[in-house]
Amino acid sequence: MASSISDTDLSGLATYLFTRREAILNHWRNQCEQDTTLLNVSGLAREEFNNMIPLLLTILHQRLQKQPEGNDPVEIAAAHGLHRWQKGLTLKNLLAEINYLYAGVIRELQLYREFFPDSDADVLIAGYQEVDRLKTETMLGSVREYDQQQQLAAASRANRLQYTLDQLQDMTRLRGDLLRTSSHDLKSSFGVVRNAAILLDQAEKPEEERTKLLQMLNRNLGNIHEMLQQLTDLSRLEAGYEVLDIQRFDASQLLYGLVESAQPLAVQKGLILRADGPPELLVSNDSVKIHRIVQNLLLNAIKYTQTGIVSVSWSKEGDFRWYISVQDSGPGLSDGLVALFSKQLMPKAEESGVLQRDLSEVDEVPNLTSEELNYTTSQGLPVSEGVGLLIVKRLCELLGGMVEIESIINVGTLFRIRLMLEHKA
Repeated sequence: MASSISDTDLSGLATYLFTRREAILNHWRNQCEQDTTLLNVSGLAREEFNNMIPLLLTILHQRLQKQPEGNDPVEIAAAHGLHRWQKGLTLKNLLAEINYLYAGVIRELQLYREFFPDSDADVLIAGYQEVDRLKTETMLGSVREYDQQQQLAAASRANRLQYTLDQLQDMTRLRGDLLRTSSHDLKSSFGVVRNAAILLDQAEKPEEERTKLLQMLNRNLGNIHEMLQQLTDLSRLEAGYEVLDIQRFDASQLLYGLVESAQPLAVQKGLILRADGPPELLVSNDSVKIHRIVQNLLLNAIKYTQTGIVSVSWSKEGDFRWYISVQDSGPGLSDGLVALFSKQLMPKAEESGVLQRDLSEVDEVPNLTSEELNYTTSQGLPVSEGVGLLIVKRLCELLGGMVEIESIINVGTLFRIRLMLEHKA
C-alpha cells in the first residue's frame, strides 16, 4: 500500500527545495516579466516583488519537514494580495502571478526526480499534494480584504531597509582589520617557507621527509601567491587604477558560460551546479569585471560547499536594474564574520530575505580576535577570502552596483550583486 503524507519522509525534498529557493524566486520573476499583461510588475524592486512569498516557501519547507508552522499561510497570502492591490494589479493579474510561482515549484519537483532518479515515488506524490494545498491557501488568502495595519508594516519594513542600506559605506575598520591580519598571515607563511628551506638543506634528511617538506613549501608558497595577488588587486582598486571598459553584451551568455566552465569542479566534488536565468539579458557594463566578481563568488561557493547544491541565478529588477545571485548549501558564515560584515555588506533580515536571520544583535561591529579573522567560517575559511569580499565590493562599486550577503551557519550563504542595466559614467 502506498505511504500517506503523514508517514512519508520528505526531508530530502525539503532540503533540495530550500537550497533552490533563490532560483525559484528568480525563475518566478523571469516568467512574470515575460507576461506582457503584468505591466506593473516590471517596475518593482526585488524586495517589493517578492514581498511575502519567501514566508510561504518557508511554510512549505516546514510542512515537508513536519515542523510547526510559524505563520498562517492564508494571512501571509492576504498580506501579499494587499500589496499587489496597492501596486495596481487586478485580481486576474494576481492569480496569474501566483500560477507562475507554483509552476516554478512544480518545475523543481520535476528536476528533483531527474537529479535523484532513485527517490521514492511516494515522496514526489506527497510533495505535489503539499504544493497543491499551499497553492489553494495562497489563492484563498490573496483575494481577501485587509486593514490599514498591513500598510503600516510595509512602510516600517521599507524604513528598516533604507537604514541598513545607509550603512553600506562604512568599510574602514573592516578593511584595516583584514589587512592587518593578512600581514600576520604572510609573516607566518614566510616563516614556514624559511624553516622548510633550512631543513631541506640538510643532506641527511630521508627522502620521505624531504617530500613532505617540499609539499609544505609548495602549499605555503601557493598561499603567499594568492594572498599577494588579492592584496595587489585590492590596492589597484583602492588607488583607482582599474579602468572600465563599458560595452553592450549578453549577460546571460556570460553567466551560462561561466557556470558551464565550473561544472567539472562541481562534478569532482559531487555537487549539483545550476544556472537559472533568462536566455538573453542585454546590459551595458564591463563584462570582464562582472566575470571576475561572479567567478570569485562561484569558485569559493564550490570550494567550501561539501555536499548539496550551488546555484547561480539572475533576473531583471524593474526597468533599470538587474541582479546576480550565488547561493550555496555550504557551512555558512560564522557569527563573528556575519557581525563584522553586517554593517557594510548585508541588509537586516526581513520578509523578502531568502536566508532569514535576526541580526538585531549585531548593531555594533565587534572586536574580533585574530583566530576569528583567520578562520571566518565553521569550516575554516581563510582571511584571504575576507580580502576577496572587499575586492568584490570595490568592483561592484566601480560598476555602480552593490553586494549583499545572507547567511545561516550550517545552512548556506547567498551573495547577491545588484547592477544597473545601463552603466552610467
